[in-house]
Amino acid sequence: MDPQQDPQQSEPRQPWFSSLGTVQQILIAFLATLAAFCLGVGVVLVANRGSTSEGEATPLTDQDVQELREYLPPTARPSSPTGLTFQQKQQILFKFCTSSQMRGPVGDSSAYPHCMVSYYVTDQGMVMPK
Repeated sequence: MDPQQDPQQSEPRQPWFSSLGTVQQILIAFLATLAAFCLGVGVVLVANRGSTSEGEATPLTDQDVQELREYLPPTARPSSPTGLTFQQKQQILFKFCTSSQMRGPVGDSSAYPHCMVSYYVTDQGMVMPK
């Protein structure tokens, strides 16, 4: 070392990664990106734990059931919290299958029996496909 040169003014230090080859730098960048992606996916999965996907039906709360019962005719409203009777379920299914949406084209008599066989009414009064 020359005594007239200041050690502070010697060649600037290079970052540690500059001593690595190009392939090694690309590999390190890829691994860092992969780790960040996996961490992000993990955070999203933990945040969405317990929620349902779009294709699944969400369970009804008691408040939802009470609101749905308000739409039933007075003769079909259950008096007990156990649910609807068989006759009430049949009335709801009959009204559903004879509605204008489910009737089908004029002259087609197969729509009603098909509807009655293909759907059922839950204890809460909801018409569901079998």
